Amino acid sequence: MFPFHSCWRAGLLLLLLAITARESWQAEEKTCDLVGEKGRESERELAVLKRLAPLFNKSFESTVGQGSEMYMYIFRVCREAGNHSSGAGLVQINKSNGKETVVGRINETHIFNGSNWIMLIYKGGDEYDNHCGREQRRAVVMISCNRHTLADNFNPVSEERGKVQDCFYLFEMDSSLACSPEVSHLSVGSVLLITMVVTLCAVLNPEMCLLHTVVWGTISWGRIQKKGMIIYYQCECTLYALASPVPKPKRTQPDFLSSLSPVSHLTLNVALALQFASSSL
Repeated sequence: MFPFHSCWRAGLLLLLLAITARESWQAEEKTCDLVGEKGRESERELAVLKRLAPLFNKSFESTVGQGSEMYMYIFRVCREAGNHSSGAGLVQINKSNGKETVVGRINETHIFNGSNWIMLIYKGGDEYDNHCGREQRRAVVMISCNRHTLADNFNPVSEERGKVQDCFYLFEMDSSLACSPEVSHLSVGSVLLITMVVTLCAVLNPEMCLLHTVVWGTISWGRIQKKGMIIYYQCECTLYALASPVPKPKRTQPDFLSSLSPVSHLTLNVALALQFASSSL
Protein backbone atom coordinates (compact mmCIF):
# COMPACT_ATOMS: atom_id res chain seq x y z
CA MET A 1 0.00 0.00 0.00
CA PHE A 2 2.82 2.39 0.83
CA PRO A 3 4.54 2.36 -2.64
CA PHE A 4 1.18 2.89 -4.36
CA HIS A 5 0.41 5.82 -2.08
CA SER A 6 3.80 7.42 -2.87
CA CYS A 7 3.30 7.05 -6.64
CA TRP A 8 -0.16 8.59 -6.41
CA ARG A 9 1.19 11.61 -4.54
CA ALA A 10 4.08 12.03 -6.99
CA GLY A 11 1.72 11.88 -9.98
CA LEU A 12 -0.61 14.44 -8.45
CA LEU A 13 2.31 16.76 -7.74
CA LEU A 14 3.55 16.53 -11.34
CA LEU A 15 0.07 17.27 -12.65
CA LEU A 16 -0.21 20.37 -10.48
CA LEU A 17 3.21 21.56 -11.59
CA ALA A 18 2.27 21.10 -15.27
CA ILE A 19 -0.96 23.08 -14.83
CA THR A 20 0.88 25.84 -13.01
CA ALA A 21 3.58 26.05 -15.68
CA ARG A 22 0.97 26.21 -18.45
CA GLU A 23 -0.99 28.99 -16.75
CA SER A 24 2.23 30.89 -16.09
CA TRP A 25 3.25 30.61 -19.76
CA GLN A 26 -0.14 31.82 -20.93
CA ALA A 27 -0.06 34.74 -18.49
CA GLU A 28 3.40 35.75 -19.71
CA GLU A 29 2.55 35.47 -23.42
CA LYS A 30 3.86 38.60 -25.03
CA THR A 31 1.74 40.96 -27.07
CA CYS A 32 2.18 44.24 -28.92
CA ASP A 33 3.74 47.08 -26.97
CA LEU A 34 3.03 50.35 -28.74
CA VAL A 35 5.78 52.92 -29.00
CA GLY A 36 5.48 55.33 -26.07
CA GLU A 37 5.26 55.24 -22.29
CA LYS A 38 3.15 52.54 -20.69
CA GLY A 39 -0.38 53.78 -20.12
CA ARG A 40 0.13 56.82 -22.34
CA GLU A 41 -0.15 55.18 -25.76
CA SER A 42 -2.12 56.79 -28.57
CA GLU A 43 -5.84 56.08 -28.27
CA ARG A 44 -6.07 55.98 -32.06
CA GLU A 45 -3.36 53.33 -32.28
CA LEU A 46 -5.02 51.26 -29.56
CA ALA A 47 -8.32 51.39 -31.46
CA VAL A 48 -6.70 50.24 -34.72
CA LEU A 49 -4.85 47.49 -32.89
CA LYS A 50 -8.11 46.28 -31.37
CA ARG A 51 -9.56 45.90 -34.88
CA LEU A 52 -6.85 43.33 -35.64
CA ALA A 53 -7.65 41.17 -32.59
CA PRO A 54 -9.21 38.36 -34.72
CA LEU A 55 -5.73 37.80 -36.23
CA PHE A 56 -3.84 37.44 -32.95
CA ASN A 57 -3.94 33.63 -32.96
CA LYS A 58 -3.08 33.22 -36.63
CA SER A 59 0.30 32.75 -38.28
CA PHE A 60 1.22 33.74 -41.84
CA GLU A 61 4.07 32.37 -43.94
CA SER A 62 5.60 33.12 -47.33
CA THR A 63 8.65 31.68 -49.09
CA VAL A 64 10.67 33.50 -51.75
CA GLY A 65 13.93 33.01 -53.64
CA GLN A 66 15.74 29.82 -54.61
CA GLY A 67 18.84 27.84 -53.72
CA SER A 68 20.99 29.41 -51.03
CA GLU A 69 18.93 32.60 -51.33
CA MET A 70 15.61 30.97 -50.42
CA TYR A 71 13.96 32.54 -47.38
CA MET A 72 10.78 31.89 -45.47
CA TYR A 73 9.08 34.74 -43.64
CA ILE A 74 6.79 34.09 -40.67
CA PHE A 75 4.50 36.88 -39.48
CA ARG A 76 2.12 37.11 -36.54
CA VAL A 77 -0.03 39.98 -35.34
CA CYS A 78 0.85 40.88 -31.74
CA ARG A 79 2.11 37.39 -30.99
CA GLU A 80 5.59 35.87 -31.06
CA ALA A 81 6.78 34.22 -34.27
CA GLY A 82 9.76 31.93 -34.69
CA ASN A 83 11.27 30.38 -31.57
CA HIS A 84 8.84 32.19 -29.20
CA SER A 85 11.65 33.48 -27.00
CA SER A 86 12.97 36.54 -28.83
CA GLY A 87 9.81 38.67 -28.84
CA ALA A 88 9.83 38.60 -32.65
CA GLY A 89 6.68 39.45 -34.55
CA LEU A 90 8.22 38.79 -37.97
CA VAL A 91 11.21 36.54 -38.70
CA GLN A 92 13.25 35.53 -41.72
CA ILE A 93 14.50 31.92 -41.94
CA ASN A 94 17.25 30.93 -44.38
CA LYS A 95 16.04 27.62 -45.84
CA SER A 96 19.56 26.46 -46.70
CA ASN A 97 21.04 26.64 -43.19
CA GLY A 98 18.03 27.29 -40.92
CA LYS A 99 19.39 30.60 -39.62
CA GLU A 100 16.65 32.75 -38.10
CA THR A 101 16.81 36.53 -38.31
CA VAL A 102 14.41 38.77 -36.42
CA VAL A 103 13.04 41.41 -38.80
CA GLY A 104 10.91 43.17 -36.18
CA ARG A 105 9.77 42.76 -32.58
CA ILE A 106 6.32 43.23 -31.10
CA ASN A 107 7.63 45.24 -28.15
CA GLU A 108 8.27 48.15 -30.57
CA THR A 109 5.00 48.36 -32.47
CA HIS A 110 3.65 51.32 -34.39
CA ILE A 111 0.30 51.20 -36.22
CA PHE A 112 -1.88 53.63 -38.15
CA ASN A 113 -4.57 53.43 -40.81
CA GLY A 114 -6.41 55.14 -43.66
CA SER A 115 -9.79 54.67 -45.32
CA ASN A 116 -9.10 51.14 -46.59
CA TRP A 117 -5.68 50.15 -45.28
CA ILE A 118 -3.71 49.56 -42.07
CA MET A 119 0.04 49.97 -41.70
CA LEU A 120 1.67 47.79 -39.01
CA ILE A 121 5.34 48.43 -38.18
CA TYR A 122 7.59 46.26 -36.02
CA LYS A 123 10.88 47.90 -35.06
CA GLY A 124 13.80 46.60 -32.99
CA GLY A 125 14.86 43.72 -35.25
CA ASP A 126 18.34 42.20 -35.43
CA GLU A 127 21.10 44.57 -36.51
CA TYR A 128 22.37 44.58 -40.09
CA ASP A 129 25.87 43.19 -40.58
CA ASN A 130 27.18 45.59 -43.22
CA HIS A 131 24.21 47.65 -44.41
CA CYS A 132 22.22 50.66 -43.19
CA GLY A 133 24.84 51.76 -40.69
CA ARG A 134 24.28 48.49 -38.80
CA GLU A 135 20.98 49.75 -37.47
CA GLN A 136 18.22 47.43 -36.29
CA ARG A 137 15.95 45.87 -38.88
CA ARG A 138 12.37 47.02 -39.27
CA ALA A 139 9.28 45.30 -40.75
CA VAL A 140 6.53 47.30 -42.46
CA VAL A 141 3.33 45.34 -43.19
CA MET A 142 0.76 47.01 -45.45
CA ILE A 143 -2.68 45.45 -44.83
CA SER A 144 -5.11 46.31 -47.64
CA CYS A 145 -8.89 46.03 -47.71
CA ASN A 146 -10.34 42.82 -49.14
CA ARG A 147 -13.91 42.17 -48.02
CA HIS A 148 -13.77 38.55 -49.18
CA THR A 149 -11.18 37.25 -46.70
CA LEU A 150 -10.32 37.63 -43.03
CA ALA A 151 -6.61 37.52 -43.84
CA ASP A 152 -4.71 36.16 -46.84
CA ASN A 153 -1.99 36.77 -49.43
CA PHE A 154 0.87 37.61 -47.06
CA ASN A 155 3.89 38.30 -49.26
CA PRO A 156 7.23 40.15 -49.06
CA VAL A 157 7.43 43.05 -51.50
CA SER A 158 10.96 44.41 -51.16
CA GLU A 159 13.85 45.17 -48.81
CA GLU A 160 15.15 48.72 -48.72
CA ARG A 161 18.74 48.53 -47.49
CA GLY A 162 20.57 50.86 -49.85
CA LYS A 163 20.38 53.80 -47.45
CA VAL A 164 22.52 54.86 -44.53
CA GLN A 165 19.56 54.62 -42.15
CA ASP A 166 15.80 54.06 -41.99
CA CYS A 167 15.99 50.78 -43.92
CA PHE A 168 13.02 48.42 -43.84
CA TYR A 169 11.44 45.22 -45.14
CA LEU A 170 8.09 45.82 -46.88
CA PHE A 171 5.30 43.23 -46.83
CA GLU A 172 1.68 43.21 -47.98
CA MET A 173 -1.43 41.33 -46.92
CA ASP A 174 -5.20 41.39 -47.58
CA SER A 175 -7.82 41.55 -44.84
CA SER A 176 -11.44 42.57 -44.43
CA LEU A 177 -10.45 44.13 -41.09
CA ALA A 178 -8.77 46.97 -42.99
CA CYS A 179 -11.99 47.93 -44.80
CA SER A 180 -14.03 50.98 -43.90
CA PRO A 181 -17.71 50.38 -43.04
CA GLU A 182 -19.91 50.23 -46.12
CA VAL A 183 -22.32 53.14 -46.51
CA SER A 184 -25.85 52.89 -47.82
CA HIS A 185 -26.72 54.55 -51.15
CA LEU A 186 -29.86 56.07 -49.63
CA SER A 187 -29.32 58.68 -46.96
CA VAL A 188 -31.52 58.96 -43.89
CA GLY A 189 -33.16 62.03 -45.41
CA SER A 190 -34.05 60.10 -48.56
CA VAL A 191 -35.71 57.32 -46.59
CA LEU A 192 -37.66 59.78 -44.44
CA LEU A 193 -38.86 61.76 -47.46
CA ILE A 194 -39.99 58.65 -49.32
CA THR A 195 -41.83 57.41 -46.21
CA MET A 196 -43.56 60.78 -45.78
CA VAL A 197 -44.66 60.97 -49.41
CA VAL A 198 -46.00 57.41 -49.43
CA THR A 199 -47.92 58.11 -46.21
CA LEU A 200 -49.46 61.28 -47.65
CA CYS A 201 -50.52 59.45 -50.79
CA ALA A 202 -52.14 56.74 -48.70
CA VAL A 203 -54.36 59.20 -46.78
CA LEU A 204 -55.14 61.80 -49.47
CA ASN A 205 -57.91 61.52 -52.05
CA PRO A 206 -56.58 60.14 -55.37
CA GLU A 207 -57.86 63.33 -57.03
CA MET A 208 -55.50 65.32 -54.79
CA CYS A 209 -52.36 63.30 -55.40
CA LEU A 210 -51.49 61.83 -58.76
CA LEU A 211 -48.98 59.04 -58.34
CA HIS A 212 -46.75 60.21 -61.18
CA THR A 213 -46.41 63.59 -59.43
CA VAL A 214 -45.26 61.92 -56.21
CA VAL A 215 -42.66 59.84 -58.03
CA TRP A 216 -41.37 62.94 -59.84
CA GLY A 217 -40.98 64.78 -56.54
CA THR A 218 -39.15 61.87 -54.90
CA ILE A 219 -36.73 61.39 -57.78
CA SER A 220 -36.14 65.13 -58.11
CA TRP A 221 -35.26 65.45 -54.44
CA GLY A 222 -32.83 62.54 -54.50
CA ARG A 223 -31.17 63.59 -57.71
CA ILE A 224 -30.53 67.23 -56.85
CA GLN A 225 -29.73 67.07 -53.15
CA LYS A 226 -26.17 68.24 -53.95
CA LYS A 227 -27.38 71.41 -55.70
CA GLY A 228 -28.02 73.59 -52.68
CA MET A 229 -30.97 75.99 -52.67
CA ILE A 230 -32.77 74.34 -55.62
CA ILE A 231 -33.85 71.57 -53.24
CA TYR A 232 -36.20 73.89 -51.33
CA TYR A 233 -37.81 75.21 -54.48
CA GLN A 234 -38.61 71.81 -55.95
CA CYS A 235 -39.76 70.36 -52.63
CA GLU A 236 -42.10 73.35 -52.30
CA CYS A 237 -43.55 72.62 -55.74
CA THR A 238 -44.01 68.98 -54.88
CA LEU A 239 -45.89 69.73 -51.67
CA TYR A 240 -48.03 72.24 -53.53
CA ALA A 241 -48.91 69.58 -56.08
CA LEU A 242 -49.88 67.22 -53.28
CA ALA A 243 -52.16 69.78 -51.66
CA SER A 244 -53.86 71.08 -54.79
CA PRO A 245 -56.44 69.36 -56.98
CA VAL A 246 -54.86 68.10 -60.17
CA PRO A 247 -57.10 67.12 -63.06
CA LYS A 248 -56.62 63.66 -64.43
CA PRO A 249 -55.22 63.65 -67.95
CA LYS A 250 -57.59 62.53 -70.67
CA ARG A 251 -56.63 59.25 -72.26
CA THR A 252 -57.63 58.54 -75.83
CA GLN A 253 -56.78 54.84 -75.59
CA PRO A 254 -56.30 52.39 -72.67
CA ASP A 255 -52.82 51.38 -71.62
CA PHE A 256 -51.22 49.00 -69.14
CA LEU A 257 -50.97 51.50 -66.27
CA SER A 258 -54.61 52.47 -66.50
CA SER A 259 -55.60 48.88 -65.80
CA LEU A 260 -53.73 48.82 -62.48
CA SER A 261 -55.45 49.37 -59.18
CA PRO A 262 -54.39 52.42 -57.10
CA VAL A 263 -52.48 50.20 -54.65
CA SER A 264 -50.62 48.39 -57.46
CA HIS A 265 -49.86 51.70 -59.13
CA LEU A 266 -48.48 53.10 -55.85
CA THR A 267 -46.29 50.04 -55.27
CA LEU A 268 -44.88 50.16 -58.80
CA ASN A 269 -44.02 53.85 -58.71
CA VAL A 270 -42.45 53.78 -55.25
CA ALA A 271 -40.27 50.84 -56.30
CA LEU A 272 -39.12 52.77 -59.38
CA ALA A 273 -38.44 55.84 -57.25
CA LEU A 274 -36.30 53.88 -54.79
CA GLN A 275 -34.28 52.29 -57.58
CA PHE A 276 -33.71 55.59 -59.37
CA ALA A 277 -32.81 57.49 -56.20
CA SER A 278 -30.27 54.88 -55.08
CA SER A 279 -28.54 54.85 -58.47
CA SER A 280 -28.32 58.63 -58.74
CA LEU A 281 -27.00 59.44 -55.26
